Amino acid sequence: MKQRFMQKYYTILATLAKKYIQKHAPYIIGINGSIWKTSCRMILAQTLKKTIPQTYRIYTSPKNFNGELWMSLSIFCIETWKPTVAYALSTLWRCFVQLYSSQSRYDCIIIEYGIDRPKEMEFLLDIAKPHMWIFTKMDSVHSEQFGNPQAIAQEEAKMIENTREIAFLNNDDIYARQLYSMISVDKFLYSTTHGDSAVYAEASHIDYDNYKLKKDKKDIVSAIFRAKNNTQHVEVKTNLIWRENFWYISLSLAIADIMYYKVTQQSLYENLKKVQKKDTIWLHCRYKLQAGRLSIFEWIHQSILLDSSYNASPLSMRKVIETSFTLKKELFPDHKILFVMWDMRELWTFTESEHRKVAWPLYMVADHILLVGPYSNAHTYDELCKIGMWETLIFSFKNAAQAASHVKHVVEDSTNKRIIVCKWSQNGIYLEEVIKKMLPKKERKHHHHYLCRQSDDRMKKKEAFFAETKKKK
Repeated sequence: MKQRFMQKYYTILATLAKKYIQKHAPYIIGINGSIWKTSCRMILAQTLKKTIPQTYRIYTSPKNFNGELWMSLSIFCIETWKPTVAYALSTLWRCFVQLYSSQSRYDCIIIEYGIDRPKEMEFLLDIAKPHMWIFTKMDSVHSEQFGNPQAIAQEEAKMIENTREIAFLNNDDIYARQLYSMISVDKFLYSTTHGDSAVYAEASHIDYDNYKLKKDKKDIVSAIFRAKNNTQHVEVKTNLIWRENFWYISLSLAIADIMYYKVTQQSLYENLKKVQKKDTIWLHCRYKLQAGRLSIFEWIHQSILLDSSYNASPLSMRKVIETSFTLKKELFPDHKILFVMWDMRELWTFTESEHRKVAWPLYMVADHILLVGPYSNAHTYDELCKIGMWETLIFSFKNAAQAASHVKHVVEDSTNKRIIVCKWSQNGIYLEEVIKKMLPKKERKHHHHYLCRQSDDRMKKKEAFFAETKKKK
């Protein structure tokens, strides 16, 4: 009964959101794929706001809003939600008021088309068809609902016939390359890995090079690279260090050039050259991503913490491992790497194989590994032992409470400087509370600004979980 009621509620909200889009006709940029959607969206929104005249209003939800309910709320700029009847009704009223208001709140909206079950993409596309489409990358996440990544790709591919103007596809994704020839609108390829472009069907139009990490006198880390868009290029300095984000910054600058021309009838690159009066264009882009998207907490008890605790998939897990090694190699060679890992969820038949596959890159990079959860303890632990890692370097725990106590002790009592890497999925894991215990007092006091899943509702669930865990000891 409850499920049928919620589905009806989603349908009503979707109808209102569709009418809102039809009435105000904003420019819609849609992002889909099984990983990196939110980071891409946040980078794109902030890049456009930095480069497009402020009279052209750009909006994207600051939350991780996608799917049947959340996409409709994003369209109405509603950024909070509580699963109560009173809140659902008040939200519905707010949507009615906005629909019949004479003014729109934005000229361009960036939306995630996030799906976790078959036919959900059709539901989302009926609400809003994008003018511009960005396809990120496929991975094994949500395989439990779909059966396999191919089924997910088929659902994601429904964006092809519903994109109105321009498509940007990831040239390093096998599914995206298969879709490329099927697209009739203008289309561009971008990369998220460096490799021999001859391997691909066509060379990427958007890429980056000349990458290097730097640290200032206070050991604050930044990255410098050259973002390339065909023959145009921009030298960028940013606070982000994950290399995948450099590709999305490069992609965002290419999109900003298109949007800048739509608004001003001028070239963004040419305008930047005039302003700076240099042959080389420099942009200092400081981004704020959502909590748990590879945030950096520096110098916690002489250690650096990389917080990628929002979610985990096999590919993102490997990329975070690679990033931690790059950080150590280029800037902090005297630091040891402590990798804190909980299970990757929603992998279905791929659960054991993917947890075993991650063991080898962990073995190559990490000095110590802390595993939490049944899949990691069973499969990753076993595989690490098989390939030769000493068991004294692997710590195994059943839950977040045990892990938090151990990590806090290791970080505070050890004389070794460390790069502490935190990576796991959500849904009942709660290991972000491990991070909270490591934060300095100032950050700990304002943890809701820095860490994911800190809402009142989430914290109540966590308190109940940890209380129950304590009873079982």
